[in-house]
Amino acid sequence: MSSKYTFIPTERVLAGLMSAGFVAVDARQTQARSASPLHARHIVRLRRRFETVQLKGSIPEVVFLNSHDGTSAYLMLVWICNH
Repeated sequence: MSSKYTFIPTERVLAGLMSAGFVAVDARQTQARSASPLHARHIVRLRRRFETVQLKGSIPEVVFLNSHDGTSAYLMLVWICNH
């Protein structure tokens, strides 16, 4: 782990996204390598509470990936979910 590593809690990022009008629609985590599941890599999918973008047959989502063991940086993506 680099000396530049800074712990960014998932709950802080999610709180910011939720205050911006997003809601979590799915959350999953991998099996933890260590004894504590608090350090497992996890993914949370979010959608706008009231969608303002109209895409025919598609729903825009924000996908947030994070882990708390320092093995990877957090990642935030925009994803188009087709239904």
